Amino acid sequence: MNKRLVRPTLVWLIILVILPLPLLWLLNAGLTDSFHNLLIYDLGLLAYTYWLTIVYLSTRPKWLERWLGLPKMYLVHGLLGVCALALALLHSQLSFSMQRWVVLTGWLALYLAIGGVFYAAFFLSGWLVDYSPRAAKLKKRLQRPLQPPGLAVAAPAQLRGNCVDLVSCSLDSPALPADGIYHLL
Repeated sequence: MNKRLVRPTLVWLIILVILPLPLLWLLNAGLTDSFHNLLIYDLGLLAYTYWLTIVYLSTRPKWLERWLGLPKMYLVHGLLGVCALALALLHSQLSFSMQRWVVLTGWLALYLAIGGVFYAAFFLSGWLVDYSPRAAKLKKRLQRPLQPPGLAVAAPAQLRGNCVDLVSCSLDSPALPADGIYHLL
């Protein structure tokens, strides 16, 4: 079979099924509740497991980068984030709780996740700004005030070899590229 098709399929199988399977089994074997309630718990657990996987993928593990390739790894990261957010939305709409702090922390986490996905789609990827000149102009205007501390924008030319590491690059130049590459310091 084609290696280019087998590896991404295997990665998706591992992430979507095998990683959450032990937690789902432990939760469903340990709780005695209705099928509806267990399904709601499972949705939240799947979203949580996928978010943990996303955090691991964001560290760019070298073995996975060599085996799968960086563009496919970014694709898995992005699509898994959307899947996790959809599962979290379903969990929040179907779930219930008698304790107010559980509800408040759940809604806070959901709003932060939605904000993170929109921030990433607008500022960290080119999905929106490549197709809309208005969005590109808005991104350029908002990029400086909304850039979190410790996040540097490096021009592609700086990453090709003119700079040993991002700390030594000149990041205070007034003309940072709108299509720069983001890296954590």
